[in-house]
Amino acid sequence: MTFAREGAREGWALRPAVLAAVLGFSGVTPAADLYILGPEGREPAVARLADGVADPVFALVIGLALDDLHGTLEREDVAAAVESAGRASRLPFEKVRRVTRSPEAGAARVTMEFDRPLVVNIPYSILGYHPGEIRAAETVDFWHWSLGDLHFPYPVRGTQEKLAIEDAHILAIDRGHLAIDVDWALDKLFGARLDDTEVVSLLLFRLQGRLVGMATGYNGDKRGRSGSFDFVADEVLFPSSDELKYIGRTLRRRTERLLASRRARTWPVDPGREVPAPPSRETDPALDSAVESSGGKLPPVRAATNPDPIPQATP
Repeated sequence: MTFAREGAREGWALRPAVLAAVLGFSGVTPAADLYILGPEGREPAVARLADGVADPVFALVIGLALDDLHGTLEREDVAAAVESAGRASRLPFEKVRRVTRSPEAGAARVTMEFDRPLVVNIPYSILGYHPGEIRAAETVDFWHWSLGDLHFPYPVRGTQEKLAIEDAHILAIDRGHLAIDVDWALDKLFGARLDDTEVVSLLLFRLQGRLVGMATGYNGDKRGRSGSFDFVADEVLFPSSDELKYIGRTLRRRTERLLASRRARTWPVDPGREVPAPPSRETDPALDSAVESSGGKLPPVRAATNPDPIPQATP
């Protein structure tokens, strides 16, 4: 049986064994627990390191998402990938017990498990300064949505231009928490440009050919914040450009609507848990229509042919 990666051109198909042979396991970790969903069910697959991504751990996780693979990566699998890549990782992957990705209707469920509640130094500098700490619950659950290519209005100096990003992905935190705790000295030095942030979602997309990661969330005053990372240059993008800030605001709102729809329409809510209202036709008619037409199961949002319906962001 053959399988084809979602979004690949028609006729592009490889057996998992052939794929492994072609890649020669160069920078690839074989994992018996990984699979791709083919026309007749599960097909064994191998995880590859995403092309051009400098850090091997980032490359492994991004490759998993881009190739739409499911299953479990244990700590030992990640260590094997780093060793086979032949280059060190700055990330404290030894603190991650396992990462699991499983298929759901119109999305994927991603669970990251640590040995204990996580508190680690941010392994990258900002203008030569140590920026602070990353804090996370022992287990963090995400919804992963693949949005494809997005085009949305971008107000520039009183004009209405189009801002385009390619192959956009949202990892929205559903249970658990993830936070960026900025060092107090940097907080004082940079003010609103660098804040403690409770993360709502992690984003992955290409902007003008650059592979960018982004964390979006809110500071202690409930003001929206985002920070970006260049996976090829392996560095924090600081200060953020106006385009990146706009993308962060826009996709943070998209994240919140996707989460509201998923929680309100597809599974029971925990008693006492505050859940935002589902999206209305006034706020996002295309998204609401997609949910209704799929019987409450949200399909992937593909905006390559239709402009993103999200209204303009406000500063």
